Amino acid sequence: MSSKTIDIIVLLRNKPNVLQKFLTTWSPASLRNATTVNTDSQSSPIFGGAKVLLMGYYGMGNLGDEMMLVCLKSWLQQQGFDPTVLSERPEEVSKHHGLAAVENSPILGEWAWRTSWFKGGAWRVIRAIARSDALIIGGGDLVRDDLGWRTFFYTIEKLILALLMGKKIYVVNAGIGQLSTRYGRFVLRQVLGRCHRIIVRDLHSEQVCKQLGVDSVAVLAPDIVLSLPDLLVKRSGVLPKTYPSKRYVVVSLRHDPDVFRRYALGAARIRTLARALDELIERRAVDVVFIPFQEDPASGRGDAQIHKMMAQAMAHQDCVHVLPWTRDLDEVCRWIRGAQLVISMRLHAAVLAHAFARPSVLMPCDRKIREFGRLMGIGHTIEPANLDEVARITSVLENAWLDTQGKGETLRLSVAFLWAGLRLEAT
Repeated sequence: MSSKTIDIIVLLRNKPNVLQKFLTTWSPASLRNATTVNTDSQSSPIFGGAKVLLMGYYGMGNLGDEMMLVCLKSWLQQQGFDPTVLSERPEEVSKHHGLAAVENSPILGEWAWRTSWFKGGAWRVIRAIARSDALIIGGGDLVRDDLGWRTFFYTIEKLILALLMGKKIYVVNAGIGQLSTRYGRFVLRQVLGRCHRIIVRDLHSEQVCKQLGVDSVAVLAPDIVLSLPDLLVKRSGVLPKTYPSKRYVVVSLRHDPDVFRRYALGAARIRTLARALDELIERRAVDVVFIPFQEDPASGRGDAQIHKMMAQAMAHQDCVHVLPWTRDLDEVCRWIRGAQLVISMRLHAAVLAHAFARPSVLMPCDRKIREFGRLMGIGHTIEPANLDEVARITSVLENAWLDTQGKGETLRLSVAFLWAGLRLEAT
């Protein structure tokens, strides 16, 4: 990675007005030059066609994870790597992404230990790690201990096993939550300290790396999904077209907003938000389009249910559209790109809105959404307390409506060039 690329990352990390300084200092043309790798001053790639095992919640019906996989697949293959995906639903990954995939399974008996050990699940994971040259924890908040020891060790056990087998380990496009347990801090300090590269997507995660003493291998880069439109352009030659219809706003809610005990959204608050959306329809002559980012599995834990509840609570039923879940990224991008405003609990709905220069309102039910807003300089948020009063929600929506940042094109190209300059290499 060139010294100018490092300068970009330092700039993102240290300046208080992160995005604005980033955009005014680095144009797409200068970034293209800055991220060109000087092959004369670098050693050859550490693998050169090596097999890497990429672990994430891919194939699970979450659009954000699917977008990350599309971007990470391209990023890795451009460097000559041969990725295999470790997924709970490997058949979905192979079918829709054209990648070899292995079913993920707990090794330490966190749950379903009979299936893991007596039906071969754990052995398949062990063989997959053994046959790979490196293990990558790729994308999302997979490294966290605030959801219990089972979830924590489900990820960490694979890193430990890879180390015991002498494999290189990496963490890429990750968010690392504030560690809440002693065992979490101790284990992560030992494991992450042995990583060859950690690429974090927010300032808080970088700070956690500093606290753990592993910042020497940590690099800050904005979420790789910000470069998804650039990939779509390379694939089809143009950006996805917008829908030629009445003006609309996009709303993307999470099926369990209070999962982290930070964002209660009961029946009363649903009615309050519905009234605020009705007022937006009346005031701005728009439709409201609900776009789910999580598919509805048999358990019913998808986004469609909360979208239907919200739509039913609204008065202007003729202006409300509840879309079904789709994995068609071009279609999702069309809806986001053409929106007058994007209101989102889902991180990657907000990421796409920012990439397409759409004004956005964040509903920060999780740390990662707040951290994305902090890094990108998004100031419009509906805090939990706002949900008790229609007027407070309306004020946030109106301020966001009037926000015409117009930075998306520069940002999209800048992030694409920044990631093009990053390499999965030893430091």
